Formats: sequence, C-alpha cells, structure tokens
Amino acid sequence: MLVETIKESQQQYRQAGLSQGVARQWQQGVEKGATDVARSILQRQLQRRFGHVPPHIEEQLNEARLDELDQWIDRLFDSLTIGEVFR
Repeated sequence: MLVETIKESQQQYRQAGLSQGVARQWQQGVEKGATDVARSILQRQLQRRFGHVPPHIEEQLNEARLDELDQWIDRLFDSLTIGEVFR
C-alpha cells in the first residue's frame, strides 16, 4: 500500500511539473509572439515615416524586449527624427 501511495504521489508531482512546464512554455510563446508583432509593426511604421531604417536601428529592434518596443512605438508619433524614437 505504501509503495502504491508513493508511486501515485510521484505521478502527481510529475503531472504537476509537466503542467507547469507547459504553462511556462505557452506563456513564453505568447510573449515571443507579442514581441514579434510589435517589432514588425514598429519596423513598418519607421519605414513609412522615415524611409530607410539604418542597420544599427534594425539590430536594436531585433534585440529589443517587448517593453522597449512599446516605448518606441509610443515615441514614434511625437518624434521628428528616427533618432528621437530611440533616445
């Protein structure tokens, strides 16, 4: 009986760990998707507003976190130059 209880407990812990792992992966996927969309929108808007986007700005966009991209998207509308977006 004790062996069965231990095996059941082990199985429950594995399932709980698996569920947490799946939830974590799902959350990471959602965040990556949101970051990719924000990056794409900002890049498109920069091209429309300022023309050519310099390579160093492209690199900055590719390395940016979602919160940075959000800030730059907000600044885009108030900036007169592409440099002001990334100040």
